Amino acid sequence: MGATGAAPGGFIGWITQYGSIIGFFVQIAFYVVVATSAAWAAVTFARYVKFMTGDEIIVEDDDGDDVAEDKKKVSVEEFVE
Repeated sequence: MGATGAAPGGFIGWITQYGSIIGFFVQIAFYVVVATSAAWAAVTFARYVKFMTGDEIIVEDDDGDDVAEDKKKVSVEEFVE
């Protein structure tokens, strides 16, 4: 008696046939999401560093958009006797 294996049917057969193709596109989508998240985090952190170091001040205009204003340089001589 030889073992004859019937091809799996239904959902298991569908996954066996198309699983690697679907996995490829899911992996590509995952890498796109990770890259987008990393870029967004880097830009947000750069804005935070600029804000904390005083390179620029972020204010909102009338439309609600963020606008950068140049920080006016203060002369130290004004505060020193």
